[in-house]
Amino acid sequence: MKTTTESHLPTAQDEWNDHGNDQSMPKPSFWQKNIVTRSLIAAFTLSLACNIYTVLLFNSSSSTSGPSKAEKIQLSSDVTPFARLKWDKWIMWEHGGLYVNDTEEKTNAAWEAINYDTGNVALDDSFVEEMGLPVSQRFPWDDSKGLYFMNGQHQIHCLAALRKSFFQLRDNVPLDLAWHHNMHCFNALRQDIMCTADDTPRSMLRAHPGSVGVGQYRRCRDWDKMVEWTREHWSCWRDINKTDHIDTLLRYRYCPKGSPYYDRIHAVFGDFEMGPNANADN
Repeated sequence: MKTTTESHLPTAQDEWNDHGNDQSMPKPSFWQKNIVTRSLIAAFTLSLACNIYTVLLFNSSSSTSGPSKAEKIQLSSDVTPFARLKWDKWIMWEHGGLYVNDTEEKTNAAWEAINYDTGNVALDDSFVEEMGLPVSQRFPWDDSKGLYFMNGQHQIHCLAALRKSFFQLRDNVPLDLAWHHNMHCFNALRQDIMCTADDTPRSMLRAHPGSVGVGQYRRCRDWDKMVEWTREHWSCWRDINKTDHIDTLLRYRYCPKGSPYYDRIHAVFGDFEMGPNANADN
């Protein structure tokens, strides 16, 4: 039970109540009694105005800059914006073939022959800006260029790596590719398939129960033409020592004779193996 001598800290409301019967004290206005409310309303109004200004500025900037050159090409034609590929090659779906039904030695050689090294390209910054690409890691031999990996070659790398992992699991040997890298590749292929959304109806023939589209032709882009374009922009990268952690620069030293970077590279590394047996040690 509180005593009459107990004290407490007075609040603003207490002070007002103490003078409640004093007619000589002027009553504060609504705004004087609600300083916090007034401050919140002012802050909200300012924030709203800033947000509106930001949206208007963004819309104005977007409408001024417009789509990139690559986006304009993609919207206006069926030609790809980089290698300028068309849907001009007809290829038949196979049930088997060299990549499946030949001897294991031959099928392995066929898969390994699909080289993806040239998919690592060095693109000039002016071209990157014109095409609306994001700025990328620097090319080690020319700071005005960025490094990019072509999607097609990346996906072939993933598919070949997954195939090899399957054979290693079958043979009960350690995987060359870390498990999380295998999962990355599965997801990369999933994204590509769903992005492409190929709506070609595949026929079902009695001659091949369970197989669809066998012998059926479909229109494709020319893989060899894409590889030709990547060779023109190749970053001199080779996937040597695939399962080893090595100095990344060692993979970017395979510029051929005639390249503007050849002399500089050999001044740094001296003579080294440039042939099919090249690795970090030779």
